[in-house]
Amino acid sequence: MRATGAALLERAQRDGAVPGDIGIADLLTLVNAIAWVSEQAPCDEYLLDRLLALVRGMESQAQEEKT
Repeated sequence: MRATGAALLERAQRDGAVPGDIGIADLLTLVNAIAWVSEQAPCDEYLLDRLLALVRGMESQAQEEKT
């Protein structure tokens, strides 16, 4: 999982979608945190979707800032 994630992260960094100073440990920590938080609120079936949308929105904003 680490090796595959690292390869995908490196590709995203080469494409300019992710800053170069982000490591696989950072990515796995973020994924773990999002999963854990969404499990803490089982009655909120859309929490995971909102958290992922937030991350995607931050990614889009970072892309816009580069152009």
